[in-house]
Amino acid sequence: MKIINGLHWFMDVPKATREFPPRRYPVCWRCRTGKGGQKPHPGRVLTDEDFLHYRRVVVALTETRRLMAETDKVIEKHGGWPGAFKVAD
Repeated sequence: MKIINGLHWFMDVPKATREFPPRRYPVCWRCRTGKGGQKPHPGRVLTDEDFLHYRRVVVALTETRRLMAETDKVIEKHGGWPGAFKVAD
């Protein structure tokens, strides 16, 4: 569960979706939290529209991962990369 504040949180976001795309900045963890230190600030208050947008991003990333896995299976079934894309003469 990702707790946003006392009233908002997200449940059931798969870890692979939270960390997607691999080796890049994870889209789902874009930080909007407050900062401490010498120049503290409270962070950005998320609106209801922000929460709806986040939910849509989670759905899109989860579906992207599913389609990528399906595509990988089809490519492997047809000889792997790049053989699956060779056209017979």
